[in-house]
Amino acid sequence: MKANLYLIGLACCFCLAACQPEEPAPNVSGLQSISYTIQRSTNTATAGAMVSVGPNPFTNYVEVHFSNSEMLPATVYFSDEKGKYTKKIEVTDRAPVSVKLDFNEMPKGVYLCEVQQQDKVSRYRLIKTR
Repeated sequence: MKANLYLIGLACCFCLAACQPEEPAPNVSGLQSISYTIQRSTNTATAGAMVSVGPNPFTNYVEVHFSNSEMLPATVYFSDEKGKYTKKIEVTDRAPVSVKLDFNEMPKGVYLCEVQQQDKVSRYRLIKTR
């Protein structure tokens, strides 16, 4: 009898846990439509750095700066925190350039940036605060 009550109580706990509403995932489908500009850059990043991504945390804009033209062309991917690629940018210019992305319409949260250059891959975790 005690074993049956224990099993019924345990089953109720599982049912209650399963019935709890999950927090909805943020809508990041807009990543595909993020606008960006590629500009030749006159400023240089930290000495020795080939790629810099920032600011981090950010509110509206993220900039990917390539300070070494020997590492170009490159491909930049932006994704949600689950790692699904949702935005791909090809950087083909052979001069030092900056890619500025407008995250104004995106919800706050965690975004991932992956930069692929020749045989090198760099990954960055970015946090949008507002």
